[in-house]
Amino acid sequence: MTYNYTDTFRNAMELSFQKAKEINAAEVTPDLLLYGILLEGSSPCMDYLRQYGVEPAKFIDDYSKFIDDNTPRVDEDRDPSLAEHSRQAIADAVKLCDTTSQEAISPILLFKAILEGNHDTYLKRHLIDSSVMKTSVQ
Repeated sequence: MTYNYTDTFRNAMELSFQKAKEINAAEVTPDLLLYGILLEGSSPCMDYLRQYGVEPAKFIDDYSKFIDDNTPRVDEDRDPSLAEHSRQAIADAVKLCDTTSQEAISPILLFKAILEGNHDTYLKRHLIDSSVMKTSVQ
């Protein structure tokens, strides 16, 4: 089966890989995917953050610092691979696309898949610490 991806999804993925390459990350983790989605500026994701009192520009800066300080690095200059949790999140976004009968996979679907998934992320911890979510997005 062939799936379509929105241009904003492709842009978010590119931003995720650019950040990973910039810091010599071994893999593109779910945190890097979320960072790329937020940096791309997809309005449904930004609206989600604002809805819960999170100021997107400041959060993106904080997220960048977190990624810089906490992402495993490699010594050699090479392209990062996609982490297993990231692959699973993309597969979950595909399932969301199917169940919601959308024409293409968009950043908001990946955003929801990551937040609803089992992977721990800086954003999920921030939302839990702020009492916005317990264990998953509703």
